[in-house]
Amino acid sequence: MLDSPTHPIDAPASERVDAFRGSAQRVLKELFNLDVTGIVISDNTTLLDFVEDAGEDACFYRVWAECIKQQVFARFGIECEAHEPLVDVLARLETAERGIRYTRED
Repeated sequence: MLDSPTHPIDAPASERVDAFRGSAQRVLKELFNLDVTGIVISDNTTLLDFVEDAGEDACFYRVWAECIKQQVFARFGIECEAHEPLVDVLARLETAERGIRYTRED
């Protein structure tokens, strides 16, 4: 029998962000060596928001996006896009860590 998720998908965005703060701390520390204590994370925050100057050059942006995607897969074993909401990535990570795997359909 599967345990019920600890972070309901239909919860308000602010509650989802707060619920994933521990996972965000771990992920951002591993990927960018950041501490999220003073960082505001909203339901619109993406992994690319943590890359300095990512939006200034389209080629730089695409390269960083691909690097982030590959690093997330290599470190955490989940697929993501660097521009998707961070809370969605964290939800997928937590379910994967519980042994539930799924793939996104575009």
